[in-house]
Amino acid sequence: MVITPDKLIATHQIFPPNTSNVVDSVLNAGGILQVCITDVPAIVNEKKILAIGPNPVRNYAYLTLYLERSRYLEINVLNLTGQRVVDYNPLLYESGTHLLKADLSGQPEGFYFIQIRENDQVIATRKLILVK
Repeated sequence: MVITPDKLIATHQIFPPNTSNVVDSVLNAGGILQVCITDVPAIVNEKKILAIGPNPVRNYAYLTLYLERSRYLEINVLNLTGQRVVDYNPLLYESGTHLLKADLSGQPEGFYFIQIRENDQVIATRKLILVK
């Protein structure tokens, strides 16, 4: 269950209970995504360096990068035709967790892709759905 500060039940059941569903339910109820300040390297998996929440998104997508080592990355949000609709300048990201906010408020509803490139090679792609 997700219970708001004014003691209203925002979500009755989260099933199956996993990190993604819980985070999405809290964000949909008005919660604010925060980066974890503790270091738990056992749960960081290099194969999953990008998480998106909530998904589907309304106006803003929150991108969480999990990096085991420092990396020079280019991050883009692409529409279905491959056009870049949000760009982040290529940047050296230190190891650890990074939270980015992608403003999609000016984009139409639909499917989008978050793409992370390193050395001109795609290392991660995630899809998201934008609803208005």
